[in-house]
Amino acid sequence: METIQKLWHSIPVISPHYYTVALLFLAPIPFGLISKFIKNRTARVWYIIIISFICQWVCFQEYMLHGTFAILMTYIFMKIIPFPQAHYINLIFQFAYVLYGHAWRMYNYYLVYSTDWTIIQMLLVVRLTQISWYKNLSYQPIESIKPRHRNYILKDDISLFDLFAYCYHLPGMLIGPNVDYPTFLKFLDLSMFPNKQIPKTVNTKAFYTRLIELFIIYMFGVTDPLDFKYMITPEFMEHSFFYRWGYLMVAHYTNMSKYLFMFVAGELACVGCGISYYINEKGEEKFCKYRNIRMMKILTARGLRMFASNWNLGIVQWITSVVNDIVPRSWPELARHALTYIVNAFWHGFYPGYLLFFFCCGIPYEFCSKGFLKIINTYINKKSKLYYVYQVLGFFFSLILMQFCHMAFNVCSFYFFYLKLKMNKKTYLIS
Repeated sequence: METIQKLWHSIPVISPHYYTVALLFLAPIPFGLISKFIKNRTARVWYIIIISFICQWVCFQEYMLHGTFAILMTYIFMKIIPFPQAHYINLIFQFAYVLYGHAWRMYNYYLVYSTDWTIIQMLLVVRLTQISWYKNLSYQPIESIKPRHRNYILKDDISLFDLFAYCYHLPGMLIGPNVDYPTFLKFLDLSMFPNKQIPKTVNTKAFYTRLIELFIIYMFGVTDPLDFKYMITPEFMEHSFFYRWGYLMVAHYTNMSKYLFMFVAGELACVGCGISYYINEKGEEKFCKYRNIRMMKILTARGLRMFASNWNLGIVQWITSVVNDIVPRSWPELARHALTYIVNAFWHGFYPGYLLFFFCCGIPYEFCSKGFLKIINTYINKKSKLYYVYQVLGFFFSLILMQFCHMAFNVCSFYFFYLKLKMNKKTYLIS
């Protein structure tokens, strides 16, 4: 009996910070599996709305009504204001609402990353501005629309309950705008499936793979991530450079796991409910249409650019389509990319560490590295003897830069860097 108790207590326990996250990100998996057995379209709509409403109410109580209000405002804008003004007003309103949520969070919790209603608002602003953009495309000449965006054109009027179901669909909400509204409508009436029958999803490779990934992420990262704040202590500075660098690397990956946990949970829920189903060009059934991260490319990223292009794909898609779509084409590339980073920074929140990451690391690194690589590539190519040495050194320094950026992202303040400058020892910032 004593042995059993020891084993039980040795099982990693999820921290209190993640109880709300667990309900929001894990509940969609079983609820999505249950929705497969509901065939009536109206019943499916109400099932999605009621289940999501209950989950959000349990997590945030009356604060979840902020999201309800945001959805209603989008519906009103699209009904009473002509396009394209309706889309622009909706984009400004929804983004301002998210900024209000971040200000509320900073006022109540300061530099603590709180799991509150602002998270839902961050996810909703993506979906609500995306759907007004779909409608706005129908008012534009077809030749002015990029070919990859033409499938999103929304000509029919939007039903209020369909809009609520789309925004409240928890599996789709977790991976941003990847699940587009036209596909979601086909998911509601089952027209996207052969003979309107959802295939078995639990016994697929896509489901098993994400289930295993979720378990590994939980066991090795979410339960007990290394603390970045330990690195500002004098004890930490007594260790060798390689110890400090190794500790920082482990802290980087274990703290990143909380985001991986959320993304993989969303992908698993989408596979389970069937919305990720598609038939590829070879006529094969696949169940992984919607992805928010490319796991292996994230873990083996050789630089910040490769990391960013494979991370949070839904937000990348939202910014490069909805946000960049309103930027005049006469703007230079530098200005368009800078706007992308600015919007991305404030979408994440007002934490000083976030702004440090996007403004001081993201923007300069992207454009400096682009110019630097143009020069280097003229002298060092695959035929050069220095090519592999350059690749190894580039990977090493890129990894250090990513760790430094992630440090700012997790500490959330400038205080850490202030203490580093006060250190009397001559060392690199990455220590």
